[in-house]
Amino acid sequence: MNKKNRFFTAEKLLSASVNGINNDITSLNDLIAVKGLYLTQNDVREVVRTRTRALAENCRFEIGTESVRKITESIFSSQFVDRSNFCDTLCTFIRIFYYIKTASFDSIPDDDVVRLLKDMYENVCYGSLSEMKGREVDMILHYIETEKAKKASNGRKGEGR
Repeated sequence: MNKKNRFFTAEKLLSASVNGINNDITSLNDLIAVKGLYLTQNDVREVVRTRTRALAENCRFEIGTESVRKITESIFSSQFVDRSNFCDTLCTFIRIFYYIKTASFDSIPDDDVVRLLKDMYENVCYGSLSEMKGREVDMILHYIETEKAKKASNGRKGEGR
């Protein structure tokens, strides 16, 4: 056996990783098909690009696509999501999700971030992605900070007893 063939090059590892992520994202079609939604190959590439860019912009590293799956599971059943806007909605949620995770110093669990985002999307923004991209993210971050302060305050009250 040739020594060159024993080791994966960084390029081969990256290629394998991208292929795995593409396959993971494509497999979401099985989940969303019940609502008549699907991701085309172009959509899959856009979701992968968005995820990669959002991770880089927020100085994050993530193995796998569990966060994207959680976001997809949350939003595909929304009354405001249809075939024409599903990919854009998913990409917007991905960008905001990673921004919030970083801005909150990972102090809020993934499931809570996803739940809050969906709640804001449906009950405050009424399906408006431009609202989601704007002030609503700041509201979520403010809420997180308020909750952390309450927990810290309650913890200190219990210490004095």
